[in-house]
Amino acid sequence: MGDESNRLAGLLNASTPANPGKPTPWLPGPATNPAPTPPAPEGVAESEPAASGEVADPPDEAPVAELPPWDPAAISEVFSRTIAAAERQQAQLQQALAEAKERTYEAESADGEVRVTVDGRPRITAVHIDPRALRGGGDELGQAIADTTNAAVRAALDGTKETLLSGLDPALRTAVEGGIAETGRAIGDDAERR
Repeated sequence: MGDESNRLAGLLNASTPANPGKPTPWLPGPATNPAPTPPAPEGVAESEPAASGEVADPPDEAPVAELPPWDPAAISEVFSRTIAAAERQQAQLQQALAEAKERTYEAESADGEVRVTVDGRPRITAVHIDPRALRGGGDELGQAIADTTNAAVRAALDGTKETLLSGLDPALRTAVEGGIAETGRAIGDDAERR
């Protein structure tokens, strides 16, 4: 942990105290090149150098540099731009969602005798059964309706997802796609356990 602490201290451009209980003032400059130690007054023995890998406590007289000042106006501007961008993104998503709900998707059975239309919500809005389909058995017709409806619902879900994702900026789209994929895996895992 000592090496990791020293490495972190080097990254933060501060020295690591030999005594973790005693706070060390922030000093400018890299941790590998600490501020020079002033000479000891006459008659006072110099302390032994710190063990390898440790940095000695800075003397009490070491100058303490002030942290850079934060500009509240600049921080406020960054937050304002971030909030404005999020509001624009939300408006785009709401518009895309409204458009997605209004779209329709259609699927047709292999023999063309059953056609199902689904909107973007997804809700079934129309089912067309050709009279020729009624001549076959009820089981075959029921299976054709179920398969065609499932295909139409899948098309609606995929179309709605694509419509929503197309309104996102690329970075956000990648994150949302990852979340959707993760949710799909979790739902699939949950379904398998049942």
